[in-house]
Amino acid sequence: MKSVYITLLISISVSLVSSQLQCRLPEKKMLVDWQRLSGEWYEILNANVTVDELSSNCYGMKEIQQTELGGVLKEIDYHLSEKTYDVITVRYILNRNSGYYWIGSEADYKWTLEFGTDVSGRSRQIGEVAKKIAKTLSKNLLYIFTDYDNVIIFASCLEESIEGQNRGIWAYGRSTNTTANDVLRVVNQLVHMGDEWSATPLFRTGCVGTELAVYCKNK
Repeated sequence: MKSVYITLLISISVSLVSSQLQCRLPEKKMLVDWQRLSGEWYEILNANVTVDELSSNCYGMKEIQQTELGGVLKEIDYHLSEKTYDVITVRYILNRNSGYYWIGSEADYKWTLEFGTDVSGRSRQIGEVAKKIAKTLSKNLLYIFTDYDNVIIFASCLEESIEGQNRGIWAYGRSTNTTANDVLRVVNQLVHMGDEWSATPLFRTGCVGTELAVYCKNK
């Protein structure tokens, strides 16, 4: 009887762990009013998945506009060590039944190719991972939340075999001078999302505490 009890206990434990590892986006999606997101935004926190480790550690967004299909913006890729930056066009297409998808332009395809090339110089294995990530960029469904004044959060369920974990979080704020209140806003929204999103460890990005005004040279 004891062995049966232990086996049952182990089975329940494994089941609980498995359910915790499952990634689900909130069923209720926010319909973003992109016109209200004027000005510049800076990535302040992320979950440090593989794409975060291999790409720039500081991103910004500007020139955000509403489109018939969703939103379009300019994404700024700051190269902190070189004090330069790149700008690419990013579109977020709304599927009303499921959420938003990231859609690239010609410039973005150039960026994904460079992304794979840049890191492939470090090792063949890293290069192959980068190429896999580039191929999945436009396939991952995104949950987007914003209060329009202080925070924008992008969340996505990822392929754990590629990204190292199955939850991606990218939080943007109005300033690189991130405060405890900024972090608290992000955490509170993750709690509201449920399904253990708030349990995902978050890391500061390279934008935090950096004076980006010195990055005046476009590559």
